[in-house]
Amino acid sequence: MLGKALLNLDEIARILDPTFEPNAAVHAEAANLMRKKLLQAASPGSVMAAAMEAKEFAELLPGRINQVMDALAAGKLTLNVQGIDERDIMRSVQKLANRVTAGMVVAALVIGAALIMRIDTDAKLFGYPALAIVMFLIAAGAGVLLLVSIQLSDLPQRRHRRRRD
Repeated sequence: MLGKALLNLDEIARILDPTFEPNAAVHAEAANLMRKKLLQAASPGSVMAAAMEAKEFAELLPGRINQVMDALAAGKLTLNVQGIDERDIMRSVQKLANRVTAGMVVAALVIGAALIMRIDTDAKLFGYPALAIVMFLIAAGAGVLLLVSIQLSDLPQRRHRRRRD
């Protein structure tokens, strides 16, 4: 948002005063603005709060180190690392890729059938070229199978997640 505001400022400044250099003005004022922000951040209250937190951390650090060393010496030091389940992610990505591919095949069948529909042939079905109608029927069947597959395969996963939670 700041970048957009600066771009708008640049355009407006050129319209109002063609001799005005907004970049030079921003550079000149940037140091003053940063100084003011740093002085606000370094107020006595914020410095005191940071000092108190550092004091508390320093007071508790030796006890925490002793606890870690005792657990290490007793062989009871454990690390709890939670990673992502790569198999679940890969299964989901593969399912998504299969669905996108199936959708593209169905779309290609529909487009191909629509293009063939214009060709006049002797083989007719319902008054239209037979090949085009067959392609439409295959696309419709594949689309229905894709939707049924999505509904049947996704519903058990939702139930399984609810049981885990």
